[in-house]
Order: sequence, then C-alpha cells, then structure tokens
Amino acid sequence: MLRLGFYWPKNNVVFICLYFLSLVPPTITFKSKDKVTIIEGNVLYLFCEADSNPAPLVTWRKGSRVLQRGKGKTELIIRDVSENDAGIYECEVSNSIGTKSYTVEVTIKGKVTFKHGEYRTPCFQAMYMIKITFKHRPNALPL
Repeated sequence: MLRLGFYWPKNNVVFICLYFLSLVPPTITFKSKDKVTIIEGNVLYLFCEADSNPAPLVTWRKGSRVLQRGKGKTELIIRDVSENDAGIYECEVSNSIGTKSYTVEVTIKGKVTFKHGEYRTPCFQAMYMIKITFKHRPNALPL
C-alpha cells in the first residue's frame, strides 16, 4: 500500500512524503502440538502466536463457540479439565489480507483413584550398596 503525505513547515515550502506500507498475510509462528492428552483435573494450556501486517486477530474456538480472542498471541488456559473439555480446538489468525488456522485434538484421560482396601499391590524392595568416600581438604570452601 502506498500513502502520500504532505508537510508544510513555516517557510511555505511543501514536502511530499511517500509511505510504502507492506501488507503481509498472517502466519502462525508458534503453536501447540496437534494432539494433546491431559489427565482430568489438570490444567489445559494451548498457545497460538502469529505475525502479520496489520497485526492479526487470534481466535480460539471449540466447535462453533468462540472461547477467546486477542491480538498477535493468545494462550488458552482451562483449569480443572473434565471429559467435557475433550475435542477439537481451532486457532484462527486473520487480518485484512488473509486467514490461517490450525487445530489441536485434546484427549482427556480419567483420574486414577484408589480406595482403601480395594486394591492390593505387591511391594517390591531393592537394596543398593553405595560407597561414599569423603576426603578432607583443608583449603576447601563450605557448600
């Protein structure tokens, strides 16, 4: 894009300024893995960073529902995830020149819980013999 600007200082001399603005479509520069597995109750952390001119709008969606929007970089954080949070998440970056997107498949694994007396597991013990030698050094500094 080319812009033309005029400048009139006090001495009545006219300066004409040409501005060249480079318009760049968005590119995703940093993103989460394509597949993420997390244990129920933990924190899901997805990120999406993009670059363009003009600055991109970054939108996180799950299905048709918009979860979050931001400029240039967004981090989608879902605390205490449950099975309802599993699915396909989409990060879309867009500006007036174009749009790019990528998806993340999120799988939630259930918590492993144990109730007293319900499970019995064998107990394994191992012994290791470790030899430690200390040498006295009179000029050594303490740790």
